[in-house]
Amino acid sequence: MLQIFLIALIVGAGLLLFSLFASGDGGGKPEIDGHADLDAHTDHDHDGGLDGALAWLPLASLRFWTFFMAFFGATGTALTFIERDINAWVLLAIAVAMGYVCGAAAVSVFRYMRRSETSSNLAVDDYIGETAVVRVSVARGKTGKVRLDIKGRTLELLAETEEETPFAVKERAMIYAMTEQGHVILTRANDRPERA
Repeated sequence: MLQIFLIALIVGAGLLLFSLFASGDGGGKPEIDGHADLDAHTDHDHDGGLDGALAWLPLASLRFWTFFMAFFGATGTALTFIERDINAWVLLAIAVAMGYVCGAAAVSVFRYMRRSETSSNLAVDDYIGETAVVRVSVARGKTGKVRLDIKGRTLELLAETEEETPFAVKERAMIYAMTEQGHVILTRANDRPERA
């Protein structure tokens, strides 16, 4: 089994090193950053719970498999030499668990960084007047979530409203302001309130 761990470690570490060095050839981002992920910014209409589940089931992400192999291999190799009396199946289970946790965590961190970078490149004025689709219902005193396409990007943002009537899931709403926390404030089209 040591051979499997070593192969996984070499392949995973090699891909990680390649992605690190590939980021220095003028593109500004690692090559691995372009790999396909099941991301919260896709155009599929999942509910909020499914988006959360997909964050921990990132099996379509090459980044996940890269980190999985590296940490699966490193854990298995290290435990093989440190704990020589450990049962082979227990060793395999620990290595798989470590690889999965590290791979899923890496995917989540990269997605968070991508969302933060995307949001920081947009000014408040870019959001005002845009139409968004409600993903998690929004009501006065209840924060929800909306999705919108802006400047060729699909974003999901926390949303609030000052209207009496709540916004239902999949309802379209217009953004007319943003809070200091970065939440968008929704209104219905042609019914924009005045704000001080």
